[in-house]
Amino acid sequence: MTTDRHIVFDPVAVSDGRIAAIATERPADDSEQRTISISFELSEPLRPHNDLVALALSTLCGRRYKSIHFGLPVSDRVVDGIGRFSLAAVTAAGNLSPVSIEERSGLTLNFSGGFDSLAARCLLPEGTNLVSMDFGGRFARENKFFRRFEPFTVTTNLVETPLRTNSWSFMGIASILTASHFATRYQCFGSILEAGPENFAATAATVGSRTEVQPFSSCGIDTLPIVRGLTEVGTLLVLARYLPDLIGPSLLSLASPGEEKLYRKYLLARSIEDRRGIDLGLPVVDPPGRPPFRFGQSLAADFLSVYLARFAGQEAVERTIAHLPQEVIDLSRTLELRFYDRFNPSFISAVPASILGRVVERLADAGIVPYDESDWREFALVRDMLARHHAALVA
Repeated sequence: MTTDRHIVFDPVAVSDGRIAAIATERPADDSEQRTISISFELSEPLRPHNDLVALALSTLCGRRYKSIHFGLPVSDRVVDGIGRFSLAAVTAAGNLSPVSIEERSGLTLNFSGGFDSLAARCLLPEGTNLVSMDFGGRFARENKFFRRFEPFTVTTNLVETPLRTNSWSFMGIASILTASHFATRYQCFGSILEAGPENFAATAATVGSRTEVQPFSSCGIDTLPIVRGLTEVGTLLVLARYLPDLIGPSLLSLASPGEEKLYRKYLLARSIEDRRGIDLGLPVVDPPGRPPFRFGQSLAADFLSVYLARFAGQEAVERTIAHLPQEVIDLSRTLELRFYDRFNPSFISAVPASILGRVVERLADAGIVPYDESDWREFALVRDMLARHHAALVA
């Protein structure tokens, strides 16, 4: 939702391999003005078109501002596009010819090295471009792991700024800045089923309409839901088939020792070992000292709690989530829960035929098939249970 706040990106300095900007954020009455420095270092000496720079900066705005100004020339097409998705009055220091979006066919993966983006890499065609965001600080563990894949990397200080909370789309800044370099027509994220409440009500029609995700579509990029039909269990099954030796190193890159996220993902990986009778060489991960949140506070964790209660045990789940409802335990005991291992086919319709064949073939080779009637029924039961604790699933 927009507010009466305004933001100005000026000056914006663009040189080979580097972008620096000063963001000045202020309310309508000019009080409480604050200035924020933002920098991007590119792993190659590219000089992105001004349109791409403005779109990258726009991902830091969301719908928080009444007006946005860029202190550099930007095409009318991109100014209009940013205005549509930000709901703000957008201006720039001048107009210029828009960035070319013609004759593109490239495919780019926003790659963090976690289970989900690593699984997407396994499913996508050879030659997919990998781009990564290096946020530094406590995220340095990600950088250490994903650099072994030699992605194009954008190093930035943005997570140290208050702008990081305005929108999730800053995770795609690297794909925006490299759009011309890689001639990107399609991009994807490691976004899985439980990552957002909208996925639980998705249909083929609604998924197709979301391939044009702003701000990416303003520079000619459609966003493909390659792994959105998979749960995290499904992504682990993909990795167990294609990159089993990297599950352990990827796990350690995901979070710091003692974090709930790390232990939950460890339990999921252990369940794959036990159910498939394989050794993934997992490191030992200790549980958090106490549950960091209660049931109803994390949709992803709550969704996976049904599966983990069945295959890791109630006691293990209660080390990560407090006040586990009895209905979770009941569902874990009465349902087969095969749909956690399978893929929701609603999302496949949005994938172009040139990419779809490879994705489906690789899924099948990993033993992952679409939901059947029983899976849909159980999925609905779990979703309905979650809806009693998460208002976002009801809206």
